[in-house]
Amino acid sequence: MLTWFGNLKVGQKIGLGFLLMIVLLAGVVGYTLAEVGKVNMMSTKVVTLRMPSALRSLGMLTGMNRSLAALRSWMLFGKDKFKAERAETWATQIDPAFADLKKLSPNWTDQKNIDGFKIVESSLELLRKSQQRVEDIALTDIEGAKKILAEETAPLSTTIRAELKAMSDKQRDLAMKNGEDTTAVITQLNKVLWVLLVVG
Repeated sequence: MLTWFGNLKVGQKIGLGFLLMIVLLAGVVGYTLAEVGKVNMMSTKVVTLRMPSALRSLGMLTGMNRSLAALRSWMLFGKDKFKAERAETWATQIDPAFADLKKLSPNWTDQKNIDGFKIVESSLELLRKSQQRVEDIALTDIEGAKKILAEETAPLSTTIRAELKAMSDKQRDLAMKNGEDTTAVITQLNKVLWVLLVVG
């Protein structure tokens, strides 16, 4: 079966051996580059999409809680510092986090996150106006302010916070899944390289 190989001159045998090594080396390099590309893509997704989305969702959620607490404190005590705190929370926490999420959301792949963000987007301005209405009348019509807070402001806030928490949890889960996939690719790459090393 290997008669043809036996009939080759020494130089031809050495040349064939080098050719086989070159083919094997090219295969190893090509496979390694492809797998490293997958790892890089998944790692980049975690760093530039998953974690920022989760962190901005949590940041916005924290701002929502702080804003509502400041509004209730304004209603109870009527001190300007609570009014200022609510305005500052919207300006430095809620609005910037929302703007970042809006930039990130076109790259999301999970439909629940996409749908959840649409709910947040459509409800946020309503909440801003509702909180302002409560603030405006809290010192002159406390009963009216309580009514708006209970029937309008609080339900809107609850809806938005629930969606933000779900979005943050999902992005965290997706980041963990990307991490597991990355580990699996690296493990598989390691096994294949050892096999190719032995074959080589």
